[in-house]
Amino acid sequence: VYQERFDIVQPHCSSEHTISLNTDFSKAAFGSATGLVAKAASQTTTAIWNLHADAHDFSNSSYLSKQVFAANLAHIGVVFIWLSGMHFHGAYFSNYLDWLQDPSIAPTAQQVSNIANQSVLNPIRVTSGFFNLWLAEGITSTYQLKVIAAFGLIASALCFLGSYFHMHSSTSFTRVLNTKLTSLSTHHLVGLLGLGSLAWAGHLIHISLPVNILLNAGVAVPSPHSLLSSKAVATIVEQLSFSALTSSDGYVWQPLVYSAMHHFALALVLIVGSVLGPLSTASNPLMSFTVGSSWHLVLGVQLFVTGTASVLYAQMSNAYPVYPYLLTDHPTVVSLFVHHMWIGGFFLVGAFAHLSIGLVRDTLPQSFSVVLTQRDIILGHLTWVVAFLGVHSFGLYVHNDTMQALGRPDDMFSDNAISLLPVFARWSTLTLNSTGSAVSVLGVELSTADFMVTHIHAFTIHTTVLILVKGFLYARSSRLVNDKYKLDFRYPCDGPGRGGTCQISPWDHVFLGLFWMYNSISVVIFHFFWEYQSNLASIKASAGGSIRALASDFELNSINTNGWLRNFLWSGAAQVIQSYGSPLAAYGLTFLASHFVWALSLMFLFSGRGYWQELIESVLWAHHKLYVVPHIQPRALSITSGRAVGLTHYLLGGIGTTWSFFLARIVATAG
Repeated sequence: VYQERFDIVQPHCSSEHTISLNTDFSKAAFGSATGLVAKAASQTTTAIWNLHADAHDFSNSSYLSKQVFAANLAHIGVVFIWLSGMHFHGAYFSNYLDWLQDPSIAPTAQQVSNIANQSVLNPIRVTSGFFNLWLAEGITSTYQLKVIAAFGLIASALCFLGSYFHMHSSTSFTRVLNTKLTSLSTHHLVGLLGLGSLAWAGHLIHISLPVNILLNAGVAVPSPHSLLSSKAVATIVEQLSFSALTSSDGYVWQPLVYSAMHHFALALVLIVGSVLGPLSTASNPLMSFTVGSSWHLVLGVQLFVTGTASVLYAQMSNAYPVYPYLLTDHPTVVSLFVHHMWIGGFFLVGAFAHLSIGLVRDTLPQSFSVVLTQRDIILGHLTWVVAFLGVHSFGLYVHNDTMQALGRPDDMFSDNAISLLPVFARWSTLTLNSTGSAVSVLGVELSTADFMVTHIHAFTIHTTVLILVKGFLYARSSRLVNDKYKLDFRYPCDGPGRGGTCQISPWDHVFLGLFWMYNSISVVIFHFFWEYQSNLASIKASAGGSIRALASDFELNSINTNGWLRNFLWSGAAQVIQSYGSPLAAYGLTFLASHFVWALSLMFLFSGRGYWQELIESVLWAHHKLYVVPHIQPRALSITSGRAVGLTHYLLGGIGTTWSFFLARIVATAG
């Protein structure tokens, strides 16, 4: 059987000492795993597991491409429904108008009548930043919110109709559009991004800025239609000037002006770029194909760009916020930062996943010959960087833990002993503004604690990149299997006796990379949240002055492992653990439920497939004894599917736990 499946050819003399394997499964004996799954899938629950596993597996064939394009439109329709619902609830069940009059009050939603002493959930604190976004858009009435909600429903209906048309139409329009990915990429650049940015810049100039100037000056806001002319905008600017938008109290901030300039310049770049075609038509000199030749390569590039933009916005949400009154709404700042860091992490891992699929299915190894011949050098250097960063970054904490245990604080790395202050990032200074009872934080004063944890960031990020780059570069071939084309993106683990296919598929690298992405993002948001809320606490402890007189909890205690466990995790979780019976109870229940979901993932990650199959067989035996036999025979999840279920629960549970922990803490202490 082994000789039929693999013709092992051992070269007489080779410096690489590689083994060439013929991975042709066409001669596989009947009863093998591949043949059995294919034959029995329709009569067992394996078909259900395969349906989930293959949800994103598609090729460039016309029918499947139609499915992808139809699903894309349907997804946009769902987004429009979500936006419509958000504006509908904002118009009917929120305190947006009250917030406009007094932005110091907490933004809330779902305000319903107090029927049965339900003050715990009445109302719900809003931390999505929609109130700030609506004000930045120039929305000043619930009528405008209702109009946007109605428009969202109409747009979603059009998207669903378009999805149905592209899925079921027999015309050649869909096939032509989907096979010419270059024209589709140009459409995205010009129509969606270029013209969209231009339209948004015009809205900011003609509607948003005049409305915010009038609101801040206490002048009645006219109808938006009267602001469309350049003469009306010029009159407002001449009479009131932009000084109303440049105050430093953290309420209405100047970057709203720069946002209009940014989107206008971005529109010009995208429109010109789409005409020249640098992203869709130009071929890379290192590769003998265009990116637009593969759905997966196009999607991978787009995920890279979108994920990077999301991470950059997360940093900007605190360092240079655009939206009015955002600086003093601390729960919203934390939520925006954490949300966009998670989104960016998932998108960047998804980019590597689809690039791997594109390399397996849509390209020839010769197309990447220049890159693939250097992959060992690339991975060797990355491995060295990861080892260096890991040893030295954790070595700093090991040193501090040891010195603290020996009672030698003067020998620790800290601002008061052996200081390791950043050199190239010292320009990122701290600006604290105290406005009555509100405190706004802009930027962060860097310390030895920042220096230490930033190198942990470097280690975790480089480890994630190492795993994902290895999966991408070895997606089509590796030292054990010289051609993975027929094995595809994911394939079962056959063990060392069957060619060594364990842990070498691109899917396995994405699986492991997602865990390390979770580690990377967790350390980043832990660092940000602890420093952010401890800076707020220290400025409040300094008698409300604009100069922080006390060192923050983060600077003092994050320089050793015990500080992270005691001061951040244990002490910081006090609010969410003790939230039951208080207005924070919803966060406590989410914290509890998310812990359960996370723990459930370990059951799938720590157990083998054989355990579940034997358990199912025992249950089936009992059913046969009682003559209650299911028509579709249950089968245990495959190794790949079981890992996918475990990974999903691990990530969702961890994110829910972190989110509820953060919000309960920041709402209770700074909300």
